[in-house]
Amino acid sequence: MIAINDDLQIKMFIGDTGSITLGISKNGTAYSFIVGDTVYFSVKKTLNQTTYDIQKTITTFSDGKAIILIEPDDTNELSTGNYFYDIEYVDGDGIVNTLVNEVERFVLLGGVKND
Repeated sequence: MIAINDDLQIKMFIGDTGSITLGISKNGTAYSFIVGDTVYFSVKKTLNQTTYDIQKTITTFSDGKAIILIEPDDTNELSTGNYFYDIEYVDGDGIVNTLVNEVERFVLLGGVKND
């Protein structure tokens, strides 16, 4: 289970599978990701960490959208609580576009088996 609120808060249970379908607009027009584009989804418990707790790199797209897949192994060893996440898109020319920046809104929830 994964849920995304209007304020971009993402909640999911440790050990679950979830996916986020990401589409963007450029200058008010829907943009389709293409070969050469890269989307990064990064998660850290604290901002001063030098490593990521979860990082996904997406280079293949479905109908012009990035599918961010979070699998059980991505969260099984993590603690419940709040994490920071960001999403960046790098186009084929190397231009970096931060879509969501370091918001403390990725929440891992425990279940009966995880507490």
